[in-house]
Amino acid sequence: LANSKTADRSFRSNTLTENGTVTEAAVESGAELLGYSGFSASNNLTRASDADWDVITTGSAHLSIWFNSSSVSATEGYIGFANAGGTIEFLIEMASDGRVLGRDDGATAQSQPITIETYSDGAWHKADFVRTSSTVRALYIDGVFVSTNGVDTGSLSSSGNLPLAIGVNANGSTSPATSTKLALGHISTTAPTATQVRQMYDAEKGMFI
Repeated sequence: LANSKTADRSFRSNTLTENGTVTEAAVESGAELLGYSGFSASNNLTRASDADWDVITTGSAHLSIWFNSSSVSATEGYIGFANAGGTIEFLIEMASDGRVLGRDDGATAQSQPITIETYSDGAWHKADFVRTSSTVRALYIDGVFVSTNGVDTGSLSSSGNLPLAIGVNANGSTSPATSTKLALGHISTTAPTATQVRQMYDAEKGMFI
């Protein structure tokens, strides 16, 4: 979502598939950066399971995405991967009450850090969900730490069975982000520090003006 619906701007070449038609428009009047909306059960972005993320085991992972939401009334999936049964998941989504959560659901248990504040306010925000290990994770909003959970979730792996999706749950149909605009989605198998999360927010926020 860096001024393309489907292109992977990293060297990994994990091109997304546009299902249906996702709307593309400037994030703000006069801005060069584009945001993406119009998500539904048939309009979203997906990618098949890939070795770049489907055998993380008990190691590190990081998801990040900018979102602008208003009038949320149901759970909305932003970015993440999962198996078909939802027993292995790593994702960021907005709950029906406007709170943002990260879900780390490994082979052993599920951990779900969630914000206290709500963010369905019609403004652009950045969510970062960082998993340092199976027992250490943190959720950040706008570069600021907001929640953690030390549950041991175990192995985050299922080779060939963890499709990735943006604007919808990883199954490509449930919990579409119908009230949200999204931009600059990131996924990696490294864990940035709190300082690095803040630096990334500071580096990107100027593009939303």
